[in-house]
Amino acid sequence: GISTGSESGSFFHAMWSGACAGTNGFVGRFLRYDQRPGREDTRGDDGLTWYERTERRYPDQQEFHRMYPRNAVEAFIAAGGCPFTIETIEYYLQSVVKPWLAKGGLLGKIPSTLNEFLDFDELQIWEMPMAGESYIASSDPASGEEGKDYSATQILKLSSLEQVAELRTHKDIDVYTNGTWELARWYNTAELVVERNNHGYTVLNLLINHLFYSNIYKHNDPIDQVEKRRAAATDTGKYGWPSTRPNNALRDNTIISGTREFAIKICSARWWDEATAFVRKSDGSYGASRRAHDDLITSMGMAYLVALSRTRRINRSPKVRMRTSRNPAFKERWS
Repeated sequence: GISTGSESGSFFHAMWSGACAGTNGFVGRFLRYDQRPGREDTRGDDGLTWYERTERRYPDQQEFHRMYPRNAVEAFIAAGGCPFTIETIEYYLQSVVKPWLAKGGLLGKIPSTLNEFLDFDELQIWEMPMAGESYIASSDPASGEEGKDYSATQILKLSSLEQVAELRTHKDIDVYTNGTWELARWYNTAELVVERNNHGYTVLNLLINHLFYSNIYKHNDPIDQVEKRRAAATDTGKYGWPSTRPNNALRDNTIISGTREFAIKICSARWWDEATAFVRKSDGSYGASRRAHDDLITSMGMAYLVALSRTRRINRSPKVRMRTSRNPAFKERWS
């Protein structure tokens, strides 16, 4: 079949992803906008090419790129409101995303309870735990129901803000919790951030009262933390990340800014696949469009936000301008 790209999460996007992964019997073939006759790059009397002339007629640049794509990223990006720019996504896909470690090389080296997550690439690992390194683990749990949200776990290396492992599964909540517990333990007993909402209470209960995990994140409101430091008050934080509207806004805006500034190294291709369908809603919040998912994005947002507070990488001096993606040197940190 042949079709325009539609959006991530659509039926055709699922077919395309399966064809590229070699899992559905189809072969993916991308056709650029200029495959159609009459769309050559020759300039007309107005000095513009067909592409430039057509682009000027579209008030929404993302919609234009989706209708006349030069690559698959442009073909499937959600039109209107996706905070991850095409340039950012393309840079990460070309320069940062990389293959995960092969299953054959992991068997016997990872905890045996994680082996079942290697099937269907639910667990992807880019780097084994390093002695003396600190890690942040984050968990966004779901019901495990097929076709609904995934349960997702991210592992972020604290020293470089580099993604080293990612788990995405529809397995039952107890199986997922055990896998997350084992993964966090393996990565040097990583500080584990759990979304405290709905199924998150089940995960926290299992981690605290049954698995006795010793390094679970406790949340304190940022403003309250300042007041407590001034008063030398004791810690009154609660286990888990509370999924409230203000906290979610902080989480989402932080990960959007982090990728725009190339301050975090996200190696997962499926993470960026989700990013193309992550959009601004009518109420100002962010979330997945249509039938797409955002579990990898929200879990990474929690990990990144907590990692920033642990490493104090933010320079709050008013004399120092925040570096932006317009600064070429920013991208050179991984070249």
